[in-house]
Amino acid sequence: MKTLAIKSRTLHKWLMRFIGIQMLIWAVTGLYMVSLDIHFIHGETLSDEKHTAFPLNDATYPIASLLERYPTATDIVLYKRLNTLAYRFKLANSKQWTVIEATKGGVLGLLTQSEAAEIALHAATTSGTIASTKLIDLPQATPAELSPRWLPVWQIKFDDLAGTTFYIQQATGQIVTRRHTYWRAFDWMWRLHIMDYDDGENVASPLLTLLTILATLAIISGIILLISRLIPARKIAVNKGGVHD
Repeated sequence: MKTLAIKSRTLHKWLMRFIGIQMLIWAVTGLYMVSLDIHFIHGETLSDEKHTAFPLNDATYPIASLLERYPTATDIVLYKRLNTLAYRFKLANSKQWTVIEATKGGVLGLLTQSEAAEIALHAATTSGTIASTKLIDLPQATPAELSPRWLPVWQIKFDDLAGTTFYIQQATGQIVTRRHTYWRAFDWMWRLHIMDYDDGENVASPLLTLLTILATLAIISGIILLISRLIPARKIAVNKGGVHD
């Protein structure tokens, strides 16, 4: 047992010197991620969509007419774009949305800068004001916190402490992504946790696998070392009790 304890002590010491910092990073990042509500991180509390509610009977332009006019239309959605009730849908062989009025069937154009700002102000729960408005329509100009599949979008930034940012699709006027400082911190915590410092999507990297194995060995050697120290202490306590009797 003594030999095993010595080997465990040596192994544990060198392993912790090598991966101790990363184990601390795992603990800190894990604590941050489990301490925050995931709905908050996703930005669900940043906006209130109650203003987009509407009675169904307000849609006086029937879907049958829409399908007769656009026979290849798919993914048809009835929604409210600012003060206009509209249908959004995609046509065959097209990735872009087509938007028409749900009352008269007129085609709605792309969202303007002022319309995007108005949507953001109506939806935002923050007390901050709009700090900047920017159209993003090129994949190479897409920030890391936004998926390029939503392009083109209006980026609306608020001047609040949370750094609230809305991304509103230019074609439909829908808020497709909500971001804030806590999400950005969560994103980096996740990257540090899985040791993927590029895009945070590779959870099976060789480096992570290697350090996980080494961490497991460090924990096992630490347990063995703890047991080896507890057993002699227990024997001494028993012997002392025998002498006392």
